Amino acid sequence: MKKEALKLANIKADLKKMADFYMSNRVDFRLTYIVPITMIAVLMAILTKRVWVGLLIFSLSSIEVVRFIRDLRAHRNTMRMISAAIDRGDISISVETLSHIAREVIYEPHTTVSYRNQGYLDETKTVAFFHFEGGGSWRVPSVEVHYPWSQDYYMSQSGLENSSTQGEKFFFVCLQGYYDIAYVYPCDRFELGELKTGREDGADGVK
Repeated sequence: MKKEALKLANIKADLKKMADFYMSNRVDFRLTYIVPITMIAVLMAILTKRVWVGLLIFSLSSIEVVRFIRDLRAHRNTMRMISAAIDRGDISISVETLSHIAREVIYEPHTTVSYRNQGYLDETKTVAFFHFEGGGSWRVPSVEVHYPWSQDYYMSQSGLENSSTQGEKFFFVCLQGYYDIAYVYPCDRFELGELKTGREDGADGVK
């Protein structure tokens, strides 16, 4: 199988996508509390023709509004810091051996759309994890296409899960200090080229 050389620009794009995915999950769910209460508050103010009624109802979400603003600011500041670190090339690369893939239920409030197109708050989500023999793991992001920049090896989320097997080796690339912001690349499809890697199977990589 012909291997495609990994380029630093493509890795940076993937890590920035993961950073936004990771940070957005910590912010977006608060809107599921704020938006419905705000709509009810406006509606009641119109129906009763009393602004104070709407303000009273809206006050129920005031704590979430404060938290949302706080988390949004933290999200922006963190994204700037992460983007700067990625642009500097502060990444670690190691070779990991896949132990197994598991679908796990995690706590992550989010809005789910039902078959009637009605949104409701759900506190748990089932996601896929790649677990490696070295003890590390990688959460598979909810994206339509993995490696969209690749000419030969772009694939869907299910395609990556279905084509990955126990014992397969991956390049595990993560932002130094932020191990949740990472991406994996099958070693039988990609090669590092000018990039460097650390020791195999769970060891720390080098810049």
